[in-house]
Amino acid sequence: MSNPWDIPPLPTVADVDIDKTYCGVGCVISNWEGIEVNLSRIFSMFHAKTDDYETMQKYGGPTKFIHRFGQVRKFATEFFVKRHNQEIEGTLDELADQITGFSHRRNDLAHAIVNRFSFTRGS
Repeated sequence: MSNPWDIPPLPTVADVDIDKTYCGVGCVISNWEGIEVNLSRIFSMFHAKTDDYETMQKYGGPTKFIHRFGQVRKFATEFFVKRHNQEIEGTLDELADQITGFSHRRNDLAHAIVNRFSFTRGS
């Protein structure tokens, strides 16, 4: 795996205690929601309304992450055209790459089930 969000190989042994899996999934989803809150704060900053509740709610309007984050990128671009700061813009670009990568893994967890099963690989 070259990135922390790359899909790891399937485990050969399951957790003996499924509560560990449930707790892990809950921790990941809860932390992801923290990322979303902070992205809504960044969104409000690009609107010159830092931490304004209504502006932060607008960030959450689109139901898909890619569209919510697209709004942040759009307003960031407009912001940096007017207020040049390559260091901060570069940091935001790095953050964007990481967040986008992790968003796919978040979906894998959020839309998965915890269950014991076995399967055979196709020939």
